[in-house]
Amino acid sequence: MAANWIDVSDLSIYHLLLLEKVQITWLFDFMSEKDIGTVLRAHPLIQWYFEKKCPEITDTMKNIVNNHLQSRWLEEWALKGALM
Repeated sequence: MAANWIDVSDLSIYHLLLLEKVQITWLFDFMSEKDIGTVLRAHPLIQWYFEKKCPEITDTMKNIVNNHLQSRWLEEWALKGALM
């Protein structure tokens, strides 16, 4: 479902802390792993909240964050190699 029906420019990333359990699971169904990994790596408080609110997705979140970290490292490494 497209989210272009709402103006999100006035929303903070911390509004994710208002989500209920079912809404958190929906995020993992509709958002890409790269986007979720970016948010969780940049905002550990959100990851902590999601883990407490929805413990059954803790392993999934940790895998996404670790995969995102590895892919970011590889991207940076490849970029540095291309610039040398």
